[in-house]
Amino acid sequence: MTAFVNTRPILALAGDPGGATALAPVVALLKKDAARPVLACAYRQAFDLWRDRSLDPLPPGTWEDRLPKLVAGAVLVLTATSVNGEDRERAAIALARQHGVPCLAVLDFWSNYAMRFSDRQGALVLPDRIAIMDEMARQEMLVAGFPSASLVVTGQPAFDALLGAHTAFTPQRRSELRRELGVEEDELLALFVSQPFAAIYGSREAAREAIGFAEDEVLALCRRTLADFACRHGLRFVFAVRPHPRDADDIFPEMRETGLRSLLWKTPDRLDAAMSADIVIGMNSVLLYEAARLGCPVVSVQPGLLGNDALPSNRTGLSLVVYDKDKLGNALTKALFDDDWRTQRRIEVDKEPLIPSATLRIVQEIAKLLESASRSTHKN
Repeated sequence: MTAFVNTRPILALAGDPGGATALAPVVALLKKDAARPVLACAYRQAFDLWRDRSLDPLPPGTWEDRLPKLVAGAVLVLTATSVNGEDRERAAIALARQHGVPCLAVLDFWSNYAMRFSDRQGALVLPDRIAIMDEMARQEMLVAGFPSASLVVTGQPAFDALLGAHTAFTPQRRSELRRELGVEEDELLALFVSQPFAAIYGSREAAREAIGFAEDEVLALCRRTLADFACRHGLRFVFAVRPHPRDADDIFPEMRETGLRSLLWKTPDRLDAAMSADIVIGMNSVLLYEAARLGCPVVSVQPGLLGNDALPSNRTGLSLVVYDKDKLGNALTKALFDDDWRTQRRIEVDKEPLIPSATLRIVQEIAKLLESASRSTHKN
């Protein structure tokens, strides 16, 4: 790793779980360099996530009022790109520009590009660099009005864990997790991946107006259709709902209904959970993309979708997508029983490999920004 000469800290900041997960490997790698202190500031779900990964974040309520001073005293600001109403990352980016501090933001998903960086007047508040997942994201961001000079394709750091995850996940581990969940030998395990669209958009009604659906109706549709599907084909399912970190348990009253054995499954690791299932169902969560890349049968359910589909695996055929609620049964049949589709999906995975070593690539971009800032300082 590049040796740094300035001992001012790198300030890392995240709030939402997706961005915190993407940023965590970068922060961990930076912290291994004893020559460069890293000050991790976390709020909302990012705090628990970073604490559990031994990144020693400052907890919410201890740093927000000091953010202007912390940014001014940093050698570089490294942020996620949360959209949660607090949006501390956006404030840190604006402060970094104000104080002339180099700034890099890490994008974690193919959606809400402008929303992540817009102020209340709708103007883009941009860091020096935005580390993005792939060429698809770059092209979409260019169309959305982002300047090419600010975009650098690095890959997504959380996806580094996908490389080798499938071979490391043994049949014994799969059997163990299914037993812990109470899945019997003659049962199939369907994993439903929840998302907090009502919280993101302000209400369920606002979510429906913005994207065409809300998580509660998709959950109910999937349970109802899966129960009918099981009855029609003589199958037995366990329907395991994996809550999003922003979800509250009391938003799942459907779990108490009878007819389809359903439960909440908060553990284990998200990739282990996906690889334990016979089918993974959800909306447009990043976990659906990860599961599809790992070879899991994935069905994305987005009934009445308004606007573009944000899930890249739907566009490339790695996952099946349902826009018409009446077509969900057909998608379940294909995902579970169509061997030709499974074979073609594996071919598509091989045709579009992930960008490797995203974590290291971002650390290298940080080093470039610091070297550029150092040269500028010496000229002055």
